[in-house]
Amino acid sequence: MKPLNSVYAVFVICLLVVAVPGRSGWITDGAPVCDATGDQEYMEMTADGNGGAIITWADRRGYPDIYAQRIDQNGDPAWTDDGVVVCGYSYAQYLPQIVSDGSGGAIIAWYDGRPHPERDIYVQRIDAGGAGLWTADGVAVCTATADQEYVELCGDGLGGAFLVWVDERSGTVAPKDIYAQYVDWQGNVMWTPDGVPICTATLLQDLPKICPDGSGGAYITWLDYRAGTHIYAQRISAAGAVQWAADGIAVCNQAGTKYDLEIMADGAGNAIIAWCDHRSWYDLYAQKIDATGASLWTANGQGVCVAPEQQRYPQMVSDGAGGAIITWRDNRDSQTDIYVRRVNSAGDTLWNTNGVLVCDQADSQYDPYIAPDGSNGAIIAWYDFRGGSPDIYSQRIGSDGSVIWAADGVAVCTADNTQRNVRVVLDGNGGAIYAWEDERTYLTTDKDIYYNGLDQYGSIKVPTTLAGFTTDVTGAGITIRWRLSQSSPAAEFFVYRAGETDRLFREIADADVAVDGLSCEYVDGSCQPGVSY
Repeated sequence: MKPLNSVYAVFVICLLVVAVPGRSGWITDGAPVCDATGDQEYMEMTADGNGGAIITWADRRGYPDIYAQRIDQNGDPAWTDDGVVVCGYSYAQYLPQIVSDGSGGAIIAWYDGRPHPERDIYVQRIDAGGAGLWTADGVAVCTATADQEYVELCGDGLGGAFLVWVDERSGTVAPKDIYAQYVDWQGNVMWTPDGVPICTATLLQDLPKICPDGSGGAYITWLDYRAGTHIYAQRISAAGAVQWAADGIAVCNQAGTKYDLEIMADGAGNAIIAWCDHRSWYDLYAQKIDATGASLWTANGQGVCVAPEQQRYPQMVSDGAGGAIITWRDNRDSQTDIYVRRVNSAGDTLWNTNGVLVCDQADSQYDPYIAPDGSNGAIIAWYDFRGGSPDIYSQRIGSDGSVIWAADGVAVCTADNTQRNVRVVLDGNGGAIYAWEDERTYLTTDKDIYYNGLDQYGSIKVPTTLAGFTTDVTGAGITIRWRLSQSSPAAEFFVYRAGETDRLFREIADADVAVDGLSCEYVDGSCQPGVSY
């Protein structure tokens, strides 16, 4: 007879852990980030670097204040119920923007009405535990006269951030200008007080966007009305010195109104800019600029989609090879659908002519948001009227432009009433975490923030507390051990075993599992020598 240690064993551990009610978000239609009374709105989100997400919003449970919450990799809120206060100063705080600080926390910026009635720019950094690391209620980035608003920011890779905003300090001759500032990891404002002027040309400059330049500085782009509606850009160094011509260089000065501006780093020290362009109808164009400000693609932009009717609100992520994957909402078929297309590093448009159809369900789909999938593809989410009221749907696109999940997308949330303004971050395992504004209980708690998660296959995530396991063959039988990251008195354990004949897993009746805190062990002494399991 062969000794027992020649047994070959494969076990599947099935852990059924009863979650604390209302805690886990990996459930149908999601769970609340915040459902306090008053509206929670203007939500934004960033990844926490550990498979979770940090969400921020403007909260009307008192004054409009800034709050935040972290959702961990298990789908549980990690901070105080209904979020931690980022800024609770008197008067209104609005339109928060957020980026990761690279250390499990986040940097959040907003415009602030504390010297009422003017608006100024403030910023705060919070750590992985939700604690504010800089001045209470935020560091003043700009408190110049008149209004400063519509702030955008990007991380510096060192725990600080570059910020850009629309500024009205110059009065009526140039009613809106573009200014920028740098705040280091300790909350020190590093450049000229109240910001460095990026563009103070006559007439209006609006809707700035910013991304890192890969050399310690940043690229900035904006809509510019000095001679029509054009796209301009500027590069600024880590020391706060503008690198190109005063008031920026023209990225696109083709006739026709421009809208819906976006910018991203290409990973090689350049920037890619995308926009909606009314040179003929409402089409999508993109351009890549290098560190000198030179345009690398077709003059005045490479056409991404020039189909009939309107293409609006582009969103983009890197394709992992110096290009971009761009998604948008599209009216070519008399209803609003979602499309996507890739532009490679050289500016060549790939995939289907005028884009890959992501969703064309009856009624309309609006405002797609895109995140990388970790495999040079993308995950796209949008709000969708196929059920009569706006719901949240999502789709994954492969690196070759293939649609990976169910046709027309999988449901993230189809709860009653309205869900919209969805954001997505990658979870590090091929899936994604979603957050959105939700009105399912509008009559009792007003507008709330909810979240959910899908795995790499487009299914709602399954909560798990399994931290690791091992198996050993000993004289007593096969010993299987596992560890939990958390547990509760309601936890139950089931052991299943499959033999080599039919390979069907069957439950071992009355398996005697020994539990010691978060460590568990089961010994199966009924295995036969020489048999594979």
